[in-house]
Amino acid sequence: MAWMQSASSRWLIAIASSAAVLIIVSVLISVLADNRNVDILPVGTPEGTVQRYLQALTDGDLTAAYGYVSTDLKNECTLEHFLETARWREKNFSASVRDTTIIDDRTIVTVEITEPGSNQPFSQGGYSFDTIFTLTSDNEEWRISEPPWPVSWCPPKQVTHRATAQASAKVGPDLVPAPWSGFYGEGGWRTWSS
Repeated sequence: MAWMQSASSRWLIAIASSAAVLIIVSVLISVLADNRNVDILPVGTPEGTVQRYLQALTDGDLTAAYGYVSTDLKNECTLEHFLETARWREKNFSASVRDTTIIDDRTIVTVEITEPGSNQPFSQGGYSFDTIFTLTSDNEEWRISEPPWPVSWCPPKQVTHRATAQASAKVGPDLVPAPWSGFYGEGGWRTWSS
């Protein structure tokens, strides 16, 4: 009888070990499926710059994302404005390059952004949209030269009260120009309104 007990114990140990191995393998497969490897685009290309910019957004490193903006755009769009605007983006998104077009000294990279839908019951499964990134060569590196998604515009430089008073003195109180604000209209073209 002792022999039979040890044989059945061995069978139970073998079955338990097999079940444990199957559970570990299934967990590893699900983890690997969720962490699919992403092809890293080459450094020194417009697409690679856009990918690294979007990766910085995904990582929540908005300062690093701002580092991919051109010097000229940084003069127009402050870090503070960029941080304030970009923090409202969807936290989880995926992106894929749809097209790259070269126009004179600029490169336009069209990217499809997919944001998930609500995790509420019966909600839609998310949505996708195309956005463009305009890049120029800045010190032999590709940099984003127009406000990039999710920043759609940059505020005009603030006029100080002293500058306004000086302008009023030169042109008269009724002829002081109204402040202008910029935004992107349909098709991504910059339009202005007062």
